[in-house]
Amino acid sequence: MLEGLSTYSDYQSLRTKLFRQFATRVELENVTSYDDVLAFYKALKLHTINMELPSVTNINNQKLHYYDLTLYSRYQRQGHTLMDESIYGQIYDQKQKLNEKAQALFTTNCQAANFAVLQVLNLIYPDAMIFNPSDRLYFESDYIINRFKGLFKKPNQSKKIIFLDSSALLNEKDLLCFEQHQDDCVAIIFDTSCFDRQGEYVSKVVSLAQKLGLPLIMTRSHLKLDSLGHEYDSLGSIVVLNGTGSELFTKISEYVSHMGAFALINQIYPFLFDQDLKDLNSWRINCIRENSNAIFPKLDYYKAEIGEYHKERLHRLNHVFMYKRERVEFVKAGERFVALCKVYNIPGKFCDSFGFDFFSLTNVESFDQHNRGFLRFCSPVDSSQTQGAINVINNLIKHLAIK
Repeated sequence: MLEGLSTYSDYQSLRTKLFRQFATRVELENVTSYDDVLAFYKALKLHTINMELPSVTNINNQKLHYYDLTLYSRYQRQGHTLMDESIYGQIYDQKQKLNEKAQALFTTNCQAANFAVLQVLNLIYPDAMIFNPSDRLYFESDYIINRFKGLFKKPNQSKKIIFLDSSALLNEKDLLCFEQHQDDCVAIIFDTSCFDRQGEYVSKVVSLAQKLGLPLIMTRSHLKLDSLGHEYDSLGSIVVLNGTGSELFTKISEYVSHMGAFALINQIYPFLFDQDLKDLNSWRINCIRENSNAIFPKLDYYKAEIGEYHKERLHRLNHVFMYKRERVEFVKAGERFVALCKVYNIPGKFCDSFGFDFFSLTNVESFDQHNRGFLRFCSPVDSSQTQGAINVINNLIKHLAIK
């Protein structure tokens, strides 16, 4: 299906073709444009509404088919049982060999998923400490783990909950560090949000965890990389492997229910499980990584008091410039970024996430306890835009540095 796919134009053409095929398969009508992703999403959401899904307060437990998923539906705040035998292959990679059947559920977002999993593991293993192999966590992960500071105050305890954050400053050795801690590791939490769900890093962690027989809880934000280049809806997931039967998954599911954090049925992306679209999306993610590799060496590194670039992350999706908050008005920086994109004729947006098709700048104003924030430059899919992206980033940082 992906043979001959080499340019952004090829990608757009194939995406249009696959959207048409998907629409035919699910009997989707009234699509105003298959070339326009947002128009396609609008028609898809309307189609989902018209499916007459169970209401939020559904009192009749029932089995139903939702696009490519088979669900056992309950009162929606209590979640839905995913009944497909190959649920891991639908959410992640069909080619990955598993020792046992995975169990999975969908949450409103990944932050809710991580919080629920940490809370459950803290209850099951109150003497365990959280071990994080990376130099720096993503700010939302850091906020959540700080809620469990007591776990860090037990350095002499022999049990570890290993937290792998795909957005953090990891290298491959860090990612697979649990092999060195297998004797005292009680569970691994792997937030996969910044890795291709069919990619090598997810596969390596899953394979090694299975080989060692360690419980692996995979959390994910599907918004960042799995929404085919444009925002569809907020959605997280939890997949449990090697969970010693269903006990661990049951406890996690119960806690997510108590939080009211299960995703409603219509939040689940209908196209999330379509294999052709998954393969196309993997190609798209690889393009972002390759373009990031081309951009980073050509960034100017100003030795100014304003801040500095972080070293590159394993996911290779974006470039992070950490700044002193008293030196940068981030809204004005975002406005200048958009203006520079127009000057260099490159589509760009100042927004709040990454992994989309377009070049973007996102900002976190309160990054850490040292009064620093960061500007995150997110690489485009289209390789013809890389030089424009370089020009925009260098000009913006130069402006901020001499301002």
